[in-house]
Amino acid sequence: MSFSIYWEQYIEKNWEWVLAYISNNAYLDNTTFRGMRWKLLKTFDTIYIYDLHWNSLKKEKTPEWTTDQNVFDIMVWVNIIFWIKTWKKKKWKLATVYHYDSYGKRQEKYENLLNSSIESTKWNKLNPVEPYYFFVEKDFSEQLEYEKWFSVSELFSKNVLWFQTHRDNFIIWDSYNEIKKRVDEFIHFEWTEEEISKYFWLKATKEWSIINTQKNLLNIESLEEFIVPCWFRPFDNKWTFFSKLVIDRTRTLLVENIFNKENLSLIVPRQTSWNFRHVLCNKFVCEANLTWTWWTNWAWNIFPLYLYQKNKDDLLWEEKIEKVPNLDWEIILKIEKKLWMSFVYSVDDNYSDIKWDYFCPEDLFDYIYSVLHSKSYRETYKEFLKIDFPKVPFNVNKETFFKMVKLWRELRSYHLLENENLIPKNFITKYSIDWDNLVEKIKYDDEKVFINDEQYFEWVPGKVWDFYIWGYQPAQKWLKDRKLSNLGYEDIIHYGKMIVSLNETVRIMEEIERVFNV
Repeated sequence: MSFSIYWEQYIEKNWEWVLAYISNNAYLDNTTFRGMRWKLLKTFDTIYIYDLHWNSLKKEKTPEWTTDQNVFDIMVWVNIIFWIKTWKKKKWKLATVYHYDSYGKRQEKYENLLNSSIESTKWNKLNPVEPYYFFVEKDFSEQLEYEKWFSVSELFSKNVLWFQTHRDNFIIWDSYNEIKKRVDEFIHFEWTEEEISKYFWLKATKEWSIINTQKNLLNIESLEEFIVPCWFRPFDNKWTFFSKLVIDRTRTLLVENIFNKENLSLIVPRQTSWNFRHVLCNKFVCEANLTWTWWTNWAWNIFPLYLYQKNKDDLLWEEKIEKVPNLDWEIILKIEKKLWMSFVYSVDDNYSDIKWDYFCPEDLFDYIYSVLHSKSYRETYKEFLKIDFPKVPFNVNKETFFKMVKLWRELRSYHLLENENLIPKNFITKYSIDWDNLVEKIKYDDEKVFINDEQYFEWVPGKVWDFYIWGYQPAQKWLKDRKLSNLGYEDIIHYGKMIVSLNETVRIMEEIERVFNV
């Protein structure tokens, strides 16, 4: 894009210009480039965008759901763009933008280009509006309604990115014993820094020293208290040594409110180029690149339900740790009025008896999560959900509110793999262990997931195999991450639990549609 900015600055100083070239599509609707789009709209009179599509990262299809292909042997989706400037446009006016979608196979696109001109192309006139000035067609007809709602970033007082180790291969392992052994071995390794670096695949930086870290770890009395469960990927729990001595960005909010604490967290990214399917929950510390794939790397934000605050007890002259909801009280008051219910600070044994008149932090959390899993909500407001943290409607009655709460409470138990039904006798899959369980070539065929030529998980529904959490397909990626490894008994049981949980997710999302209507 430096190319277009260079020419735009040059053209701005001259009376008339026509510039045409091929570029990638990243700047057409990425919110990061809104300033650039505004500048181009001011400089030029007319902009024509011939969008050649095929985004390989999104596995893009035509509107008829047939094959779409790139015009080049590349993964990046491209367009042909024409920038036109004359002396006629007033300085205060913005350019007129025309857009055309070209879908289909490569040869079809070539033929269309050869037989088309600017005059013969059926352009769609866009109306880029602030604050983003998108160069693609967007449906903002629901904007007024959507803007009335509360953003999760407004409702939850504090949020932060998850932690980043910058040395995952050293500090994140499959079991408690593995990580403990790894840290012990590192501490007592009596070789040179260069030898330690090669052995552990570590690299010293200006901020992080291998030798100093060794010395500091030796001074810790109890290393075990820093070894905690870690959510590394969806449905893929691991263990980590959660200390700023070995992790570059532990995040203060995580250390104070999640690390070794009882809590619940909502997890969503701020923006995405995909249609929204980007919401999770968890109880543990979590690696920032939760849905990392080889082609993309998005960071997620955590919204803890509770904060652990230090408060001074004036009578006892000592500090106490108090667990308080991480919620904006002004918004809570508004929600109370909308629901005709009262918010309770905490829950006791009698809460179930008064539930129809009160709601608690967990109820609010569960309602939000169920709304974010609504297919109609995701489809209706998909353009807004790509831009910023999601907003949540509270235009429901008590009955609907608590039906939503119940649905997500069940779904949450499956996502955390805590549901009482997650036992082998209830698994929908069948697996024969009479072989070596080596994950070699993964193939899905007729509801069977083959891990090698002989062994497979049977009765895995297609909707579960293809289920997405962002661009990450848990049922597939979990196995791919274990390629050339032998699955143990616990691995096989875990995969069975995961398939049940994903299948229940699909079912409960369908049930949400019958209860909730945006």
